[in-house]
Amino acid sequence: MLPNCAYSNGAICYSCYYGYHLSAGTCTYINWVSGCQFLMYDGTCAMCYQEYSLSADQTTCTYIVKCRLVDISGNCVECYNNYILSGGVCTYVSLPNCQSTKDGVNCDICNYEYVLNSSGQCEDRYCFHYNQNNECISCRFINYRLSGTTCIPAAYCQYFDNYVGKCVSCFDGFFVNGSGDCVACPYSNCAQCSTTKCLRCYDNGYFVDSAGICGNSFK
Repeated sequence: MLPNCAYSNGAICYSCYYGYHLSAGTCTYINWVSGCQFLMYDGTCAMCYQEYSLSADQTTCTYIVKCRLVDISGNCVECYNNYILSGGVCTYVSLPNCQSTKDGVNCDICNYEYVLNSSGQCEDRYCFHYNQNNECISCRFINYRLSGTTCIPAAYCQYFDNYVGKCVSCFDGFFVNGSGDCVACPYSNCAQCSTTKCLRCYDNGYFVDSAGICGNSFK
């Protein structure tokens, strides 16, 4: 019996088992070509995996870094996302707040909380949640309000309740008017007020007097 021979006449081998190459009637082990998808019986590679380039003598598959697709000539024709083809080499590119780009100029998928504008760039809409139509339904910061489907700063507001569409708390020196907006207190040196009087003065020697305005304790 001839070693590793699948078919013979007892003296001469006509066919070897897979993984062996028939040479001068002897079955010789074939070293697998790294990166080869289809190996021939003579030990040469018929086709490499798509990220590899096949040498002219079909004995070597060379990995092309970040290449998605190689043509029959062994040249890279398509890179993975975030890589662009330049001189046959895949080069990494990065766009601000972009998760995936094919051409290195326009973003295809933005990072979470960023949206793709008409120029192919990612912009921050200060949004926290989007609906299934990619429209903003809640803002990321408590002092931002929804204007349609866009988050914009709520002027002088510390906390804006988007469910009722009004500011709940203003910064010092401002108060919430009947429309739910923050407007300046009409009283001098007043940090917190209502529509009719000052409720708290700035801590600089002033106090709320009986008239509801800030009096100077040093007078």
